[in-house]
Amino acid sequence: MAELSAYLNLPYSVVTVLLTELLTAELVQARAPIVRQALPTVPSSKR
Repeated sequence: MAELSAYLNLPYSVVTVLLTELLTAELVQARAPIVRQALPTVPSSKR
């Protein structure tokens, strides 16, 4: 949420309230973070 707050140039508390309202209205979904080790590796030749 801190990154989103910085990107939108809004106070953290405002983003928290906004996202809470959006979650309650089921307009956005929250998920657990993706563990970096669980992602497939991409060969450097395909980057």
